[in-house]
Amino acid sequence: MKTSFNVILLLISFCALSCNTATTDNKAKDVITSAKKISKGDAIKDVKPTELDRKHKATALKFTDLDIIFHSYISDEETGLDFSGTQKDTLYINLGFESDPIEGKSIQINKSTLENLKVEERYETSVGVYMSADEEYCELSDWKHYNSEWKSLKRDYLRRYIYPEYMQKGSPVFNIPIEEVEKEVNKRCGSATAGKLISVYKSPCEVFISTYYLRISGMKISDGKKVTILISFTPQIGC
Repeated sequence: MKTSFNVILLLISFCALSCNTATTDNKAKDVITSAKKISKGDAIKDVKPTELDRKHKATALKFTDLDIIFHSYISDEETGLDFSGTQKDTLYINLGFESDPIEGKSIQINKSTLENLKVEERYETSVGVYMSADEEYCELSDWKHYNSEWKSLKRDYLRRYIYPEYMQKGSPVFNIPIEEVEKEVNKRCGSATAGKLISVYKSPCEVFISTYYLRISGMKISDGKKVTILISFTPQIGC
């Protein structure tokens, strides 16, 4: 009788231990699952996807030594660029009206035969002047410019390069004296401007970025030869 009672106690203890182990395992699984969810959520919060990322737009350009993928839509307005072909190392693109802006977009480099890659950007500014209240415009994009220094592009959590946003930070730099601007406007478009020319940063003047540049350089892995790829983007001006 005593032996039977001990067997029953042993069975009860074993069942209790099994339940506790299962509960502990389930809790551990819940913690792991929760951790995964939090980690994934944090990653989404760290990088705010743009509208273009959600639309999955991308434009690829092929070069001899690498491919470049712009995570935005790019079209060429004038030269009839063949996006499916292999491009020359110096490329000029006149952005079409339907093109997405270059600023703030991510750039991915694939199939590179180069090492020690350096990805840089700079911009060129021009000035224009409104000549009347009905927005008649004297554009001086073929005149004098301010050229910024080359700067390395930062990278996001996916290791893509991000082209900086300048226009959101206010008017870009233009270091030509207002007296020279006024003289050139008078010569081209007349003196009847939509207000007195006080500063290039004040109405009726307008400073705008007339060209964006992207430069990618590196050394060929095969023979150590330096390769430089230069892309010039000219945005459309006006409506």
